[in-house]
Amino acid sequence: MSKKRFALASAVAAAALAVSGFAVPAHAAGKTLTIWADSTRTPVLKKLVAAWATANNVTVNVVSQTDTNSNFQAAAPKGVGPDLIIGAHDWTGTLAASGLIEPMTGVSTGLFDSGSISAFSYNGRLWGVPFGTENIALVTNLNLVPAGAPTTWASLESTALALKAAGKTTSGLFIPCGGANSCDPYHHAFLNFGLGGYVFQNKSGRLNPKDVGLASKAFLANAGLVDKWVSEGLISKESATGDDYSFKTFFTNKAPFMITGPWELADIKKSGVPYQISMIPNPLGTGNAAPFAGYQGVYLSHYSTNRLLARQFINQVVSTDTFQLGLYNDQGRPPALLSAIKAISGDKDLAGFAAAGVGATPMPNIPQMGSVWTDFGNAWGAVLTGKLKTAAAFTQAAANIKKLIG
Repeated sequence: MSKKRFALASAVAAAALAVSGFAVPAHAAGKTLTIWADSTRTPVLKKLVAAWATANNVTVNVVSQTDTNSNFQAAAPKGVGPDLIIGAHDWTGTLAASGLIEPMTGVSTGLFDSGSISAFSYNGRLWGVPFGTENIALVTNLNLVPAGAPTTWASLESTALALKAAGKTTSGLFIPCGGANSCDPYHHAFLNFGLGGYVFQNKSGRLNPKDVGLASKAFLANAGLVDKWVSEGLISKESATGDDYSFKTFFTNKAPFMITGPWELADIKKSGVPYQISMIPNPLGTGNAAPFAGYQGVYLSHYSTNRLLARQFINQVVSTDTFQLGLYNDQGRPPALLSAIKAISGDKDLAGFAAAGVGATPMPNIPQMGSVWTDFGNAWGAVLTGKLKTAAAFTQAAANIKKLIG
């Protein structure tokens, strides 16, 4: 994911005035609050927390991590971890079940996108406060498809294949893969869901890890369609050509369509390619293909020695428009706070991603999801490299996952 431009200098300046009305208790002044985040967010986070830290005489250390989740799980019980971590909602179940994080209290959940609150909830309690949402969408190259984004899969398929047959492109639907023998299942999952598959059965919001649906009857009945799309060149293993998350094929007008998320917006704009962001057509009919939905937020460590201060930081900084819009402008992910969402409602790119996210499938946040990713990705790798047919690959993957979960 590309580093995003920070474009809220004036908003940050205004934040100093906004947060000056908040004050931490006198006994907290002079204390240190430590936050762990990935390297892409660390620079903007440092800017967004500076005003609050100065106003309250608190030192806020934002520390970059290469693998925040794993490092936190190893460090926290030893008392050498952070007070807060920035991460994805699908960490929730594992961190909560392990006793590594504290439940959130005093959060006005009605002020947030309802899906984001559900995503950070586990066993009836809220474990993280969301600040960002994300899902993939279809990006159309308007140089190649001047008529605009297709609204049906049949139109996407026929347009892409016609351009390839005419020698104008080398790729059809560009979906990043990310590995030599495996393929990124996050970006490919919309095909599983659109063709009748699922990860875990969901009944009234509760996921059943004993019911793994990557090889459901409905998906297996439609699996031949994937084999057809691979054979005809509509979808392929792009990283085999040395092109992957750089999206070079799309940016050099060699692909009419690509699949990506809001984190890529800065590079899309920088490329100069005219584009349109829209829903991904459902492979089996009309409407949306319903990709994975992800949410970003902050967790409070159970081992923090500054819990009261950390909770105040969450309420006074994270749960504000300035913070959430600051991350949006830098990272491209839409905010989770409803007032912040309203503030950017005129953004056509945001509208495109929002349309693509209608009916999206939240990434499962239960601990058993950790047993899914490897085999899920290996199945897509096997299909796109021609090692296995789709039905065989996902039957094998589902069996492996069920064995791991037990």
